[in-house]
Amino acid sequence: MADPVTGLTQRDREVIANTWEEIGNKKVIKDYGVDLFIALFKAFPYMQDYFAQFKGQTLEDLKTSRGLRNHASGTMHALKGYVENLDDPDTLVKLVTRTANIHLPKGIKTVEMDKLAFAFDAFMKENLGEKWTEEASAAWAQLLKVHNAVYKQEENLNE
Repeated sequence: MADPVTGLTQRDREVIANTWEEIGNKKVIKDYGVDLFIALFKAFPYMQDYFAQFKGQTLEDLKTSRGLRNHASGTMHALKGYVENLDDPDTLVKLVTRTANIHLPKGIKTVEMDKLAFAFDAFMKENLGEKWTEEASAAWAQLLKVHNAVYKQEENLNE
């Protein structure tokens, strides 16, 4: 049965947690975070311009950028918080609200978060290969749909 707040089933939560183990462990989390942003900037080059320090840099340069590594690490730790709170919708909503309140003043709207969700799916498919199943993609899509719905509520409150 799906959670009434998140729409995630117990199986969805298990699949998300299992796929997160692949990219969210201490040894690789920062590298994968950089890879996620590179995937985002490849798919949507204009998104790079939201970051003053990344404007005009090549993707090759960004791969070794300390600034991108730091931001990407923060993003991955935010995702880690979401994964750790899949069974606690109230905390999950609070975490997403905090993310929205950090990003909305910088002009990053829900449409950009939708694009990040798209890039996330491509990133996971590229990095997990056969482990990135349709079931995993659908579970993460549901989580990111909830993320973006909460984000949109905050965006509407801030307009």
